[in-house]
Amino acid sequence: MNTKTLYESTENEKGENTFPSQIIDWIKNNSNSSFNWLITILAISAIVTVITNYKKIYDLGMKVFFKKEKFNKLFTSTERESNPRFGFSFLYPDLWDRFVSDNGDGNTFVHPNDDKTRIFAWGSYSLESDLNSTLKKTLEYVSRNKKYKLIKNVESGKYIRGENSRSQIEGVRIEYSYKDDNRVRIFVMQSITYYEGKEFSIMCQTKFKGKNELTEDFLKITGSLLVIEETYIS
Repeated sequence: MNTKTLYESTENEKGENTFPSQIIDWIKNNSNSSFNWLITILAISAIVTVITNYKKIYDLGMKVFFKKEKFNKLFTSTERESNPRFGFSFLYPDLWDRFVSDNGDGNTFVHPNDDKTRIFAWGSYSLESDLNSTLKKTLEYVSRNKKYKLIKNVESGKYIRGENSRSQIEGVRIEYSYKDDNRVRIFVMQSITYYEGKEFSIMCQTKFKGKNELTEDFLKITGSLLVIEETYIS
């Protein structure tokens, strides 16, 4: 008696395919068709979802769009601020909340709709001898945050304004990120320059996920730093 079972052979005595091979052949012949049907069903489901919820999707899209537009509009109007103590000036958004330091070394500006978005401007007497030393000290300080990441460090010349002239001095722009006390990743763009024993800095910051919308505005603000000679101030 033949002891071969159905699973031990894929052909019978006549050479015809038996059960296992027939299933395999069916899968091979119909796998593409089944996949296409699955894609079609998923596409129809997606279309039905969009049609039945189009108003909610539209309202959500408009809400996000106008929120960003309103957020960025607060950057469109700027004024120039001068610091008489250290002799420098810069642009700032005049619709932002404004704070002045007690010792007169600078200002802080806070976005009225997002307190994570801020601008800091300050001057100070420096213990360093040049711009490179000032930059090194700054990077050493910000790198104390364990989540600090340097993104960019480029030359960015600034201007010094005299009574009848304006000349260029060395400057740098750094971009980096860190996590604040609430574990929110913050993006920072900072402009630094050094002149005759004084260092000057403009720093803009916002949430990292929103940096792309504000990069151009931050470049405008950090690039507006202008050092004023003492003879011109007096």
